[in-house]
Amino acid sequence: MRRWLYALALALVVVTSAARADPLFDRGVALAALASQLVHAENSADPDAAVDLFAEHNDIAYYEGADEHVGRDATLAALTARLAGLPKGALVATAPRILVEAAIGWIVVEWEWDGATGRHIARARRDGGVWRLDALDFDGDSADGPVGAFDASSATDALDGPVGMMENGAAAFAEGDQEAIESLIVEEQDDFLFITEDGVRWPGIDGILMAGFTAALGGVPDGISREEMTLFVGAGLGRAIAFQEIDGKRVSLQLERRDRWRIVEASLSSPLDVLPVSPVGAVATTWANLRRSAR
Repeated sequence: MRRWLYALALALVVVTSAARADPLFDRGVALAALASQLVHAENSADPDAAVDLFAEHNDIAYYEGADEHVGRDATLAALTARLAGLPKGALVATAPRILVEAAIGWIVVEWEWDGATGRHIARARRDGGVWRLDALDFDGDSADGPVGAFDASSATDALDGPVGMMENGAAAFAEGDQEAIESLIVEEQDDFLFITEDGVRWPGIDGILMAGFTAALGGVPDGISREEMTLFVGAGLGRAIAFQEIDGKRVSLQLERRDRWRIVEASLSSPLDVLPVSPVGAVATTWANLRRSAR
């Protein structure tokens, strides 16, 4: 089976014009950076660097299967043992799926490592204005219910709908499936917006037709995939942002929960069109996947 190694890094995109602040995007960016650092530390077999991403208090916890390891020393020991049993540099991971709450963030990353599969589920809290991990479930068992004191089931349930819509949207655009694209778009057609690669904005039914035609005629950048799309979901907001950078271009979807999760905006151009960022520093940070064939 063909396998890909995703070396996960952060690409800085300098934004040259002002944009309105978007707390969902801003917080998602910070949590995506945390996810990137965690995956990089694990892929480098560096448990100390991974544990440094946790909060400084001693109530942090690490979960592996049904085992709970509470405290910094216990977390470091367990993570050291786990990483020692896995080949360095062989981690294959998806871009993160992130649920943003007021003061808590949930990070989910699917992974494959030396034939084994699982998904990291991490919880982070704002600590002195900085997001820090306070719990990590290495294999993802907490998605089905409590593991020790950790229960991620409500968070993963909240992610399931937008993740499914993101995956369906990515597949429909990648395959140029006009009928599938139209079936995923919001039923209130006047609310839809499609933005072409050169920044032309097509609202409403015209946008729906243009989105379908563009995809069917091969006008969507090659390489769109569910594995490489980052997703930010606003807990309780009924709103989500999915995006992927391909050869310096940003493909992005804005999702909203109406009768179900639907696509309300699709863009093939600048992140400013659908991904407003804080003007502070005029920098937007995005998840980039640098791919090469695994050995």
